[in-house]
Amino acid sequence: MNKLIFTKDFIDKINENYSKSPEKWAYFWNLINHVENKRLVNMYEYWASNVPKPFLKKILPRLREPDSQNYKSARDELRIGFHLSQLGYPFEYEKDFSGLNPDFYIKQNSYEFIVEVVTCDISEDKMGEEKLSRDLIKRINKLSFNAGISTLKRTKLENQSQSKRIVFELKRWLKSHPEIKDKIDIEGFTFRLIQYNPKWQNVQLILTHPVEWVELNKVKDKIDEKVSKYSELIENLQIPFIVAPLPDFNTSVDLEDISIILLGRNNNWSKSKIINGNIGVADLSNDGLFMKRKFLSAILWCYYDFKNVSRMILINNPSATFKLPIDLNFKTNS
Repeated sequence: MNKLIFTKDFIDKINENYSKSPEKWAYFWNLINHVENKRLVNMYEYWASNVPKPFLKKILPRLREPDSQNYKSARDELRIGFHLSQLGYPFEYEKDFSGLNPDFYIKQNSYEFIVEVVTCDISEDKMGEEKLSRDLIKRINKLSFNAGISTLKRTKLENQSQSKRIVFELKRWLKSHPEIKDKIDIEGFTFRLIQYNPKWQNVQLILTHPVEWVELNKVKDKIDEKVSKYSELIENLQIPFIVAPLPDFNTSVDLEDISIILLGRNNNWSKSKIINGNIGVADLSNDGLFMKRKFLSAILWCYYDFKNVSRMILINNPSATFKLPIDLNFKTNS
């Protein structure tokens, strides 16, 4: 496959710039130099080779932008552009409507609609927390004890000095040969000894309380902002408006979380109803976006299945002012 994004010239540019500004170019450098990321690179290249050339030409500079936020939003737009192309929906990218430029405008036969993409990414604060947490995990796993421990309680880490103190106290505790099921509290963290194993050379840490990086309110607000931004345009055009929220690989947002955002916290959650498109007005509660935002016609939920294949589910808003035709097909995979 000919490379369209990660060409030899671009890879050379990444390696050269990484040596000068490692922090700025770290995202791309990790993407091309770590074996586990090869699948991602190949997937992005496959998407790029299966979208209209004018669209790729327009989006390509942002796909090579070292600013990770700009790159990720472009990557997500490429993903949606790929899926729309696979489904046979011709689109105009960033069509101008008197100063408003929605991501995708689709007009075919007797129907037309707009799709706007939302990247559900980790905030800068959460990225900092993630980095500190990974640092703590590495420090703990380097401790030379044949012990397996779990976390019963976790709190927000403030800095690396706190991580060092936690590891120091944990090391001193393990030196005292605690009994199985013994616990220790250290600066907001609770650790419990699970077992000893003579075959282990280092501590085995089990994270029983993973952090949920993306807050649901943040995703809800992002979708709400898109609807607010385009409400006047949608009212004038009188066409359906779809928002496609795409969770980043590091996030924990799933289909149930999206149902809470759309249907409300008091909804009767049913995965089969969502997947089969059987949501009715009776399933909505007042705190959900579907009830609040009548110009939100549907959500195009994109996710990766257990084989890391990109898939989509269309979740229609039963209370929408402008509804999508029932014969539209949005089931696809890459």
